Amino acid sequence: MQLALFSDRKLISPDCIQVPMLDPFWRVVRDDAGNNDQLNFSEYVRKGRDHFELSRSIHDADFAVLPLDWQLVHAFPERILAAKKLIAEAAAMRRQTIIFCGDDACQPFDWPSSTLVFRVALYRSDRRRNELPMPLWSHDLLRAQLNGRLGLRHKKAKPRVGFCGFAPPLATPWNKQKLKDGLRLAANYLGVTRREPRRAGHSPRARALLELERSRHIESSFIIRKQSAFNNPTGAFLPGGTLQSAQRQRRDFLQNTIESDYVLCARGYGNCSIRFYETFCLGRIPVFINSDCVLPYEDQIDWKKYCVWVEESELSHIGEKVADFHAALSSDDFVELQRASRRRHEGRCGQRGKPRREWLLRRVRVVCAVSSRWNVTACRLWYPPSR
Repeated sequence: MQLALFSDRKLISPDCIQVPMLDPFWRVVRDDAGNNDQLNFSEYVRKGRDHFELSRSIHDADFAVLPLDWQLVHAFPERILAAKKLIAEAAAMRRQTIIFCGDDACQPFDWPSSTLVFRVALYRSDRRRNELPMPLWSHDLLRAQLNGRLGLRHKKAKPRVGFCGFAPPLATPWNKQKLKDGLRLAANYLGVTRREPRRAGHSPRARALLELERSRHIESSFIIRKQSAFNNPTGAFLPGGTLQSAQRQRRDFLQNTIESDYVLCARGYGNCSIRFYETFCLGRIPVFINSDCVLPYEDQIDWKKYCVWVEESELSHIGEKVADFHAALSSDDFVELQRASRRRHEGRCGQRGKPRREWLLRRVRVVCAVSSRWNVTACRLWYPPSR
């Protein structure tokens, strides 16, 4: 049985693009060179109608859907008014409105009580009751880039920790921004950013890299970029700013990841990490820095079983924590954990089978039922299955 959705296409202006949930009904091209959105959602476009249908009126729908991501709404008064009108109309019919917020700035908003808000970045300490975590989407790197072949690493005495990416102020040119990032890093060492996490930026990532580089307990394999992969006029994911540099840096990232036992996964500008999901996709073990994060499926998955879990307050001991985790694994356990990482991607952050409506209907509250159904469906359909 499908869930019925209602949305208003008139709310989408020519310079905007709809939320992916509506792609099976309103065709759209998501193929800019950087984001590869066409790859991200092509499987969902083909199969989304198996799980959702689009109604002509709110009265006939289970939920309303705001057709624009909130980051394209909140700065425009006319769009806010249109969104409020849709939410009010849905609430008058006792329907909830689903909102997607892909803004990694994690700014707090006073959401109406009749909304369900899916966010890629949240702080646990000030999360609203109707805010729900959502994974960061990417196409299946193993299948797309490595022919779906999972290369397993054998356990060595000293664990190898990899990282390829941006971590200011490390490796960045000297300028005013580097000074700001350096002050953030100093504030992290002093514990200030844990009290004011929205000012942390990349400081947990940079500090973790410095601590790991100094540790005698691990072997480090780091490629630190001079600029963000999103540092281009469009804001798209385009490492180096050109298609050629993006392809080259993406190959570097894949090579660095598959040649590592563990991969550092820490927040950037937003309190989330796409690298966390990409590491599972490639069958490697994340070293996850918990900076007051909220992860998807926490009621179903014990994430600490699948990664080296490091609280931000423990960064000075990150090398020892990785080494202790590694030492506690037998050779067979180490190999099996890599397989489990890949299965974790396929089971909740990838596509395997269809969500079971009867399981969802056993949820205690409607909010939980909706959030789980949409999350599981989206995760499983927005990645092509591995072969």
